[in-house]
Amino acid sequence: MKKKKYNFIIYIIFFITVTLIFDGFTNTYIVMRENYEARMIKFAGLCNNQGYGFYKNVIENFSDSENNINVINYNDFPPPNGYFFKYKNNEINKNQIILIGASKKNLKKFTKDNFKIIYSERDCFYLKK
Repeated sequence: MKKKKYNFIIYIIFFITVTLIFDGFTNTYIVMRENYEARMIKFAGLCNNQGYGFYKNVIENFSDSENNINVINYNDFPPPNGYFFKYKNNEINKNQIILIGASKKNLKKFTKDNFKIIYSERDCFYLKK
């Protein structure tokens, strides 16, 4: 009987220690308080980092294509199209492009190729031929 109590106390101490090391109480509170979209924008960025929020906004409001949209991320992060990639139709639309973290110099390269700015927010651009 004493051995069972001792093992139970060891398990409780281990659980509390791991929870405190990985900040489990705070993380649980954040997950319960903020919805999925808010956490994704905080983690992957609106028009910074991966540009998740900008890409999602373009998909919902501006894009009418069933194909995937090419994304070029000039920040030091991977592009966000992995979050929204359509595997059934894995073709990339060559007439649409999203630029994340683009400077004016980067934008000029695409406007010379007959792309027009459909939507922009800070240094993110949605271009279409």
